[in-house]
Amino acid sequence: MKKHTISAFAIALGLCVNVANAQDQEFKYRRSSLSMILIESEAFPNKEAVQSSWTNYPFPNKYNEHNIETKSFNSNNIILNDQDLLNAGFLKDTLNNPLQIVKATSAMKPLKYLNNEKTIAVVLPTEKQEYQIKIDKVIAEKKLANQIVSTWFNLGKSGKFDMSVIQERGFYNASELEASIAKRTV
Repeated sequence: MKKHTISAFAIALGLCVNVANAQDQEFKYRRSSLSMILIESEAFPNKEAVQSSWTNYPFPNKYNEHNIETKSFNSNNIILNDQDLLNAGFLKDTLNNPLQIVKATSAMKPLKYLNNEKTIAVVLPTEKQEYQIKIDKVIAEKKLANQIVSTWFNLGKSGKFDMSVIQERGFYNASELEASIAKRTV
């Protein structure tokens, strides 16, 4: 009991010190950035209303808008091949023991049987896992990370940095004194 009381006191004391330190630090505004992509599906409830809202809704003014080339994609149009499933860790372990197959079936895992007797199988992804694999495939094929970073630094087609964007964003966290010093610095 004594050890628990001492531990709880030490934790409470640590939290108080952290809160006191946080209050001493000056809060500086940092503006977040957003890149948004709509993942379409035929199973959307009120699909037309969702797409209309997506298209017509104004971008929130609290964020830097980073529009990328890929605005949306339909998950039903993404076809997964065996290599995609292998890359995601599926189709690797062959179930060739009836006990393994029964165990996988009872665990509600989808199977792909490799013979007519259904004595050899491999585990397939669940619907949720397949959806994630499709998203990962789009991220890789469309090079979404490259698109997003390109907008952060305003690279455009030239591939060169536009320092004015970086400078503008740097001033979001700068005090008035820091900003005026930076303006006079080459």
